[in-house]
Order: sequence, then C-alpha cells, then structure tokens
Amino acid sequence: NGVSADEIDARLANGSLRRLHAGVYATFGTPLTTEGLLRAALLAAGPEAVVSHRAALWFWGLVDDEPPVEITTPRWSHPVPKGVIVHRPNVLRPIDVVERQHLLVTNPIRTLLDAGAVLPAAAVGECVELALTNQLVTVKGLRVILAELGGRGRAGTAALRRHLDRRALGDLRPESVIEPLMARLLYQDLGIGPIAYQPTLVLDGVT
Repeated sequence: NGVSADEIDARLANGSLRRLHAGVYATFGTPLTTEGLLRAALLAAGPEAVVSHRAALWFWGLVDDEPPVEITTPRWSHPVPKGVIVHRPNVLRPIDVVERQHLLVTNPIRTLLDAGAVLPAAAVGECVELALTNQLVTVKGLRVILAELGGRGRAGTAALRRHLDRRALGDLRPESVIEPLMARLLYQDLGIGPIAYQPTLVLDGVT
C-alpha cells in the first residue's frame, strides 16, 4: 500500500524485504507463523481463495499438528503459489466459507466433507467426533452437506459417509471424546448391544 515498484526493488536489494509469492512480500522482522503463511498464500491465489482441508481443520482445533499451507480456489483463479497445496473443486459456495481471525476459511461442515481427500478414514472419524463434541457441527448438518455435495466421484466423501453410517451413537452428539470410543468398543468391536446412550432417568416421577 503506497509503496512503489522501485521502492520494493530497493528494499529487496538491501535485504529489508523478502518476496513470499508474486506480489506478496514480508519484512525480515516479521515472523512467518502458520497464519502468516496462509495469509500470504491467499493473497497470492486471489480474492476467492480460502483456507481449507488440513489447514482449516487446524484452524477449527480438530488437529494438533502444524498443517501444510493448504487452500481452495475456484478453477479459474490465479496460478498455484510456490510451496502451497491448492485444491480447485467444482463447487465452493459462499455458505461454505466464514471469516476466522481475519482469514477466509471453509466452515467446519465443509472442512469435514473435504477432509477425506487428504486424511485416512480413521482420522476423518476422529475429527468428526471432536467437532461434534465441541459443538461445531451436527450429524444432521453433515448428512445435509453429503446429500448436497457428496455425489459420486467427489474425492474423500466416502470416509465421512461411512463414519456417519457406522456410528454406534447414531445421530447423538457425544458428551465427551471418550463416549464415541466406548460406543464403538462395545457395539462394533465386542458386539454388545443395542445400547441406550444418554438415557433420561426418571426417579420417583422426577426427570
């Protein structure tokens, strides 16, 4: 903003500025955090680009490890920035995107739909259960986006559909991260069931 091309060239030459991507620069005093790298990737990829997949899972607290710089852009968007993983889906709806920490990020439901394209099926299931526990999504919401966008040929959606169809808790939201593990152990692994989860107890007429 307000810096001429000559000034940029001079600062690049004297080492006070570094080029991250075409048209995107950072000062050497600026720490390159994960958020900073993602912000630079979005700037380089154009105004329609959003943080997605493993990077979005990390933003929503569904994975702990530092993610790759991973974004989604429309098919007609800018070239792929160097060192950035870019996905170009046929459909990226405005409803699937939110602003988080001043960055555009796929919302939790869309993020979990995309997760199967980059994570093993077991890891997708773990992310789903954590998102349900943290009240980021509902099973109904996940089934809706599967119906809307999870058609045949879409990469990764089979992992999400299979996990929902095989949930021992059905459509119930887990009350802790331990509950779905116990449900799977009892019902699927040990064959004990059917089991009533989160029942309502009535004692002397009092719920």
